Amino acid sequence: MAFNEPNYLVVAKQYANPAWIPKDWYLSLPIGHQTFFAIIFGRLVETWGFLATSLIGRFLCYSLIASAIVRLGRRLGLALPLLLMAVTLFLIRQFAIAGEWMIGGVEGKVCAYGLVLWSIERMLSKSYRSMAFLLGLATSFHVLVGGYATLTVLGWIILRWRTRLPNTGAIIVSILLYLTGSLFAIEPILRKISSHAVSTSAIAPSYIYVFLRNPHHLNPFSWHVWPRLYLCLLIMTLLGSFFILWRKRPVEDLSGFYKSRSGLFEFTLISLVPFALGLAIAPFDRQGHFLQFYPFRFGDVMLALNTYLLTACAVQHLLIERPYLTDRARKKLLMISVLILSIIYLSQAYSFARDLSALMRFPGQQQRVDPDQKELFDWVKRNTSKDVTIVSPPAWVHFSWMSERATIVQFKLNPTDDAAILEWYQRLQDVTGNNSPWRDAGFPAAARFAHDYLRLTTVQVERVMAKYGADYFLTTVEQDLELPIAYRNKSYVLYRQRRS
Repeated sequence: MAFNEPNYLVVAKQYANPAWIPKDWYLSLPIGHQTFFAIIFGRLVETWGFLATSLIGRFLCYSLIASAIVRLGRRLGLALPLLLMAVTLFLIRQFAIAGEWMIGGVEGKVCAYGLVLWSIERMLSKSYRSMAFLLGLATSFHVLVGGYATLTVLGWIILRWRTRLPNTGAIIVSILLYLTGSLFAIEPILRKISSHAVSTSAIAPSYIYVFLRNPHHLNPFSWHVWPRLYLCLLIMTLLGSFFILWRKRPVEDLSGFYKSRSGLFEFTLISLVPFALGLAIAPFDRQGHFLQFYPFRFGDVMLALNTYLLTACAVQHLLIERPYLTDRARKKLLMISVLILSIIYLSQAYSFARDLSALMRFPGQQQRVDPDQKELFDWVKRNTSKDVTIVSPPAWVHFSWMSERATIVQFKLNPTDDAAILEWYQRLQDVTGNNSPWRDAGFPAAARFAHDYLRLTTVQVERVMAKYGADYFLTTVEQDLELPIAYRNKSYVLYRQRRS
């Protein structure tokens, strides 16, 4: 359980079994764009548990992505060692600057990116019907990933509409296939359009979401200098690689490989249009009304992946595909690539073995769960009823799936509906002493909340418990409160509400 799995897999299990944690506020919210993912993976979690679902889900998602990249590599004419080199460099840093990724834990966007990569391969081969259905499925798994991919594909077709636009019959069939595949995206889109929270607060839900919760993804002014330089380097490398391919292109009849490479280059540039639009609007979007729709997400990861792929194509074109090279020289260059890859992957063997061994102690340090926490959660599950509510530290992302009890709020588990965002914001204020305005944003805010939570007084704790109908208050032994103790170990203490 890592990355966003404590969110998405927990929501999926709750969707499959609403009686699991019946009184939890966050898990009782409409799940919106997570519905398709929850339908598929919720029953798996309910039947096999979190660890097995995480491992099986990752295997399936990684296989989907890997098979798509292999097909894409063949479409580009890339030799396998160079394709592996490009993918390896991409895995080191999967994004340009905005923190997006496609290979991590199991969640809807990972499935969506696998389908998007397959749709790109279908797009380059002009198999528009299968492409449309794949894009629809990607949109059902993740509205923004699939939506931005669809807009990018449309822009790619329109760019050279004389040669790329299919006939009327194919267009109609493609539209119907896309709508069929994207069926589960319709409800969350309509919900977001009609979501207008009425609030007496001076702060807008979009401002909370963009500038307080997710600035690392959505606020360009929070990005540091070195990532900006890396972004510029990727763009220059992309342009330089394609310049090499264009300059050395076949003169008479363009090869299929060159057409695929130029098509992928154009697709990458079009994917950056929302990215550039976000940069242009950011200085004026003070409330995050546009930025909340993640304009940097798709271009951020497409730029990184496709730059490495096209750079590998350029290297292959210069060093291997040139007619003056002998077969022996080509083999030597490929062997050097294999040697470099072997060194890279062998260096990771120890880490892999260590992580594999850690699975025997799941959950453990990999999930940031210490033995005292496991002891605490075991006691909670044995000695409290399923309908109790426990106020827990807002930075404990593993609380819900390990305790199987309702809590008030978690920083990482933030909703996307406007009214729910305002409620989430207020709950965080309440469990941290009403620390408004926030002194930090993003991940530093989570650390600040953890600090402020431990500074609550007995009066403040009782007020929070009374407001949200909580039965227990969980904290560390350093926080001494004048409340009855239900459970205590070396590190943590569980206070219970006073009995009147």
